[in-house]
Amino acid sequence: MPGISLAEVNYVPQNTSAAPAIPAAALQQLTWTPVDQSKTQSTQLATGGQRLDVAGITGPVAAYSVPANIGELTLTLTSEVNKQASVFAPNVLILDQNMTPSAFFPSSYFTYQQPGVMSADRLEGVMRLTPALGQQKLYVLVFTTEKDLQQTTTLLDPAKSLCQRRR
Repeated sequence: MPGISLAEVNYVPQNTSAAPAIPAAALQQLTWTPVDQSKTQSTQLATGGQRLDVAGITGPVAAYSVPANIGELTLTLTSEVNKQASVFAPNVLILDQNMTPSAFFPSSYFTYQQPGVMSADRLEGVMRLTPALGQQKLYVLVFTTEKDLQQTTTLLDPAKSLCQRRR
């Protein structure tokens, strides 16, 4: 269950050459969900999401539009492990207001976080973005790849987790 919460955004330029090439026409067909910076945005990709039929992208995607005229931004993406002990391995492509890729965060960027009192096992990453002057919006595309589907993540044993929380 990827969720995005918007704090403040700092733009850290990333190499976008490893990101899948997505035709502008395909991006324009997506419905981009506006994100309110004061709220957490959640998307259930297991039961919803949109389809993007592009080489390098597998399964449903989440598409968000984020205000870029508020200065530096911090996006925190969390993907929780489900009851079947599987997790959506997110990749994030940041696009500028012209739908040009400006940053790419591969699945390896999102690290395993152990469960806590108020949180589940999850993959999580914090993206700091500083939009270019004059940008009104950024677009955030969350997706996974065939390669990611072949990977595994070792989870903390639930009994061990409970013991650690009781200390």
